[in-house]
Amino acid sequence: MIGHMPPTAEPMQNQAYLLSERFLPLLNLIVWGLFAWVYFRRRVTAREEALLLGAFWLVAAIVVDYVGFVLIKNPISLSPHDFYVGQFPWIYLIYVAVFFAPWCAVALGGVEAGDKGRQR
Repeated sequence: MIGHMPPTAEPMQNQAYLLSERFLPLLNLIVWGLFAWVYFRRRVTAREEALLLGAFWLVAAIVVDYVGFVLIKNPISLSPHDFYVGQFPWIYLIYVAVFFAPWCAVALGGVEAGDKGRQR
């Protein structure tokens, strides 16, 4: 089905992209959650550190998105308005997933706040 979709002049209007757009927040939560699991698996730490890591990843994701999709001109680059308004709500759901992925990994891993700083 996807192989028969006609190419469009606007990459962000491609039917395949529009269909996949709904799954991107979940995909980002899974990917960033796995990164957080790898980060926290050998250490016991507090939820506060998870939120700091999420904040760091969020800032990094926003900067990389801006540079990669707005500043650098390429076939899928967009104007700031098209990227941050035209991609609503998906871009913001992705950013929420990036921010909370480390906290979810810690919460699902059963890490307690009282174990801060203690190595296994």
